[in-house]
Amino acid sequence: SAVPGAPNATGADMNFIKLFIQVLSDNYPERLRKLVIFPFPWYGRAIWGMVKVFVDKRTQDKILLLSSSGSGIPAELSEIVDPKDIPECCGGADIGSHGYIE
Repeated sequence: SAVPGAPNATGADMNFIKLFIQVLSDNYPERLRKLVIFPFPWYGRAIWGMVKVFVDKRTQDKILLLSSSGSGIPAELSEIVDPKDIPECCGGADIGSHGYIE
C-alpha cells in the first residue's frame, strides 16, 4: 500500500527506513552538540519538515535553522558564535584572514 504524499514508497519501504534509522540511533552514539545553519532559505523549512520525521527528537532539538533578518546576524546566532568568527558575507565581522591558501 502506498504512503500518502510518497507515491513511490510503500508502507514496507517506510517501515524499513524507520527501522534502519532506529537501529543506527540505538547503536551509534550521538556526537553532535549543536548544528546551526545560517542563512537558512525559506524553502529549506519545507524540506526540513519532511526530513525531520526521520530524525530522533534529541537530534532535532540540537538543530537551529536561522533565516536572514535583513541586516546583521540573528541574536540566537551571536549567543552561540562570536560575530568575529562569522563571515562578513553572512553579516559577521570575519573578513577571511585565516591564512587559507586559495
